[in-house]
Amino acid sequence: MSLQLGLGLGQDQDVHSVARYAQLAEALGYHHVTMIDMGTLSQEVHVMMTLAAAGTTRIQVGHGVTNPATYHPGAIANAVASLRELSGDRAFVGIGAGGPYGQYLTRGVRMRELREAIRFINDYSAGGEGEWQGNSWHSEWIRRSSYAGRPVPMWVAVAGPRTCRIAGELGHAVFSIGMDPVLQRWRMDQIARGAEAAGRDPSEVEVWVRTQCYLAESKAAVRREMAPYAATAAWELYQILRQNNPEVADLRARLDRAHPGLLDEFRRIYDHWDPYWTERIGGPQTEFTTQRVIDFFLASGSAEEVAEQCDALNPLGVRGISSVLFSIQEDTEMMRRMAAELMPLL
Repeated sequence: MSLQLGLGLGQDQDVHSVARYAQLAEALGYHHVTMIDMGTLSQEVHVMMTLAAAGTTRIQVGHGVTNPATYHPGAIANAVASLRELSGDRAFVGIGAGGPYGQYLTRGVRMRELREAIRFINDYSAGGEGEWQGNSWHSEWIRRSSYAGRPVPMWVAVAGPRTCRIAGELGHAVFSIGMDPVLQRWRMDQIARGAEAAGRDPSEVEVWVRTQCYLAESKAAVRREMAPYAATAAWELYQILRQNNPEVADLRARLDRAHPGLLDEFRRIYDHWDPYWTERIGGPQTEFTTQRVIDFFLASGSAEEVAEQCDALNPLGVRGISSVLFSIQEDTEMMRRMAAELMPLL
């Protein structure tokens, strides 16, 4: 099965440029564009999504990603249902537990809150009764719309076993950071467990690998621009790897067998983490971000080398690659190069 390519927009896009980026992505054949939701670092996510949706006609538009602490789940559902109406059914919710960097949070939401929020948005966005924290709401306008009975698609950001199982239980698709097949196989195993426990076929949940692709003559030439996102991904994964449960013990064992010593490299990034430098060039964590860490999470090199990394995920049943533009200096040029050189190889 061929892989599709999507894009994640970040802090460098704003209300004056976001429509232009979305229009270019659509013209080049990308599947989707997502908008970052980091309120202390970037502009308001639903404003950005609206501008992207209003300026295009075919491309999918979603969060990359939001959370139920920054916004009430009813506000998320109403905003994206409205965007679905505006765009002709091209909007989706990207949702996760959140984190402290760039957001109005000191910690992510609890898993029971994430599960409840996803269930609420599924029900509410279809015009049904949504239950949230002991109260029930529905939308009169959605009930009267042509989309009544159809939930807005929910794309769940997965990392550890619990988010994976929630995605399998309730999600339509997932964002899963990392190019490593061992990591992605483990996550897909957890997603399947959640789906099967809910009586669903695991194949109903599309898996999109979230990464950063960078076409270049050499990996060394682009290390400076790729290290920030790889460091963030390593920090997030190491938080999971510190957990003490059978599922994470299984992941540690799989990674140790496939990549001896890599967990120590993740730990050094974790120990030198500065949230101010999240996904930005120049942070102290990037000094400890080795090429091996970058290659674990991201894809760089010639189009053929990047395609080879992507092809390694194909046997797992991955639906597509969602490549972020964070910290890529010549981002529109990279969009064009990936469309011209990488898409035909996938």
